[in-house]
Amino acid sequence: MSFNPTKYLLLLLPFFHILQTHAFIRDTIPAKPDSSRVLFFTPAINQTESIDFRTADTSINHFQRYDPLLGKYPFHATTGNIGHAAQSLLLKEPMMSGFQFDPNPFRHWIYQDDDIRYYKHFKTFSQLSYFQGPKREQLFQALFSRKIFRSLTIGFDFRVMSAPGAYLRHKANNINFAATTHYFTRNNRYGVLFHFRYNRLISQENGGIKFDSLFDQNIEKNRQTIPVNLNKAKNRTRENGLFLKHLFRLSSHPSNDTARRIFSAGTISLTSRYVRNIRNYVDHEPASGFYPLIYYDSVRTFDSLRQETIENTLAWSNETRSGILGLTCGITQTFISVTGMYEDFQINQYTPFASLNMKPFRKLTLAANGRLVLGDYNDQDFDVGGKISYSLVFGKRNFGVIEISAQIGQSMPNYYFSHYHSNHFQWDTNLEKISWFTSSLRYAFKNLLFSAHFQSYENFTHLGPAATPEQLLQTVNYFQISLRKPFTFWKVTIDNELFWQTVEGTNRIHLPDFGARVSLFGTFEVFKKAATIQPGFDLYYNTGYDGNAYMPALRDFYLQYKKKTGNYPYADVFINLKLKRARFFVAYTHFNSSFSGRDYYMVPHYPMPDAAFRFGISWIFLD
Repeated sequence: MSFNPTKYLLLLLPFFHILQTHAFIRDTIPAKPDSSRVLFFTPAINQTESIDFRTADTSINHFQRYDPLLGKYPFHATTGNIGHAAQSLLLKEPMMSGFQFDPNPFRHWIYQDDDIRYYKHFKTFSQLSYFQGPKREQLFQALFSRKIFRSLTIGFDFRVMSAPGAYLRHKANNINFAATTHYFTRNNRYGVLFHFRYNRLISQENGGIKFDSLFDQNIEKNRQTIPVNLNKAKNRTRENGLFLKHLFRLSSHPSNDTARRIFSAGTISLTSRYVRNIRNYVDHEPASGFYPLIYYDSVRTFDSLRQETIENTLAWSNETRSGILGLTCGITQTFISVTGMYEDFQINQYTPFASLNMKPFRKLTLAANGRLVLGDYNDQDFDVGGKISYSLVFGKRNFGVIEISAQIGQSMPNYYFSHYHSNHFQWDTNLEKISWFTSSLRYAFKNLLFSAHFQSYENFTHLGPAATPEQLLQTVNYFQISLRKPFTFWKVTIDNELFWQTVEGTNRIHLPDFGARVSLFGTFEVFKKAATIQPGFDLYYNTGYDGNAYMPALRDFYLQYKKKTGNYPYADVFINLKLKRARFFVAYTHFNSSFSGRDYYMVPHYPMPDAAFRFGISWIFLD
């Protein structure tokens, strides 16, 4: 059955989703603002807390870390080239009820709705960035935002990346684009947000090197001569999205009114999303011996999947920063159509949700939220959570904020764990819902961030050693501690980010016990304080473990016991420079590769890059 999205758009318009809209329409700029200041917000459509404007980062701290993956997953395992599949080394990822097809290890390279930035500024803002790495690796990004008149702003974000990779058939070529516009009336009672996004990813897949010994013993110094497992395979992704949100504040009091109100009339939000995602896995040599089976075509593999989603939400919220009692409630209607992979199906779901925020005292905040999914594959999925936050302020002394949160819920595993049909993998399983309980303790004080996290699973689901679904019947308990703390002595900073984690109840989940990312740098003003220079040193390390293997045909990672990864330090040296609104860096990454051994794998059979020079520049224009 063919799917025509226009047929359903008019039927679904009455239903939309919540963003905490007050944060969007609340003016947080001082009475006499800096005219060069650039603020932004993102439409985090699954977030149920107020969102404030944030200042665009123009510092040079960690400017040399230009890989977008580091911003989302500071600790991750990658297949050795920027733009390719990657997996977090931490099990602590948000669990959420509702439909998901698969984990998608390329998602960090896709502009999603939550990533789109809406800018607020006093002058036209534009930023150009260019980064270059080894083997003609290049990344270019252009940002632009302009206020057409007082209440209407338009902008775009364009990014293109090409990374041939050190090994055969490992090239990545990605294009990302987003166009935005937002408008608010003079009294901020009505506002509208709109963006369009486009993503195109092409990743050549080589299946890893065929003989690890050629790399381990450095027999072949020219990486292009090392044989690989796949010579004619690639993954392609094309995703388009439309996002439209209307906001209307029912009360007439000014949006910058800071009086503590027990209750207000609130804001109605009307949001609509349309997403089309097309994925192809192509291999012109399916009989190479890399795959376990061939089901349909031994001459050419062409696994194609097309997913279209229309999601609409109607919501009401009275949350404000100064309010004592904040309520949010609404309902989301989701229609999903999936075609290809030798099966077609459609899913229609309704998700009522609600949240409560109370601030009985200025130091204490209480919050609770819940949602329930009704209909089709995820029927009766739910999650319920709560949070207590307390500001440790005593007199004029502020000792930070402590926060305790917990969540309980259940959901069906990603759909492809239950039903999947392709040229090389097929299964139809009868899986149970995953149940989970999480609790966290978080303490933040100045630039210190400490967190302790506990998570318990029933029916944890992943891909086992045969790259087929496996659901663990025993209870799985996960505990993690993380710490982020920079120390500054004179003009020298040591920035530390550490984690420790353990899994109990099973040996079927493989994670490193410990990981650290440490940066040591000095910051000095030069040329009569006209410029800032920052020489430094980066170190990354995680303990050894049986790292998950990668299966290109599934676009996913799976359990393996044959090869250890990790237990290897990656060291970089760099110099960052800031001159007015321009930032520069030059770095020599992984400089220790020539003397630390040839065992730098994060994913089996995918060596990490050798030592290489990298440089970059980013320039902001305000006019």
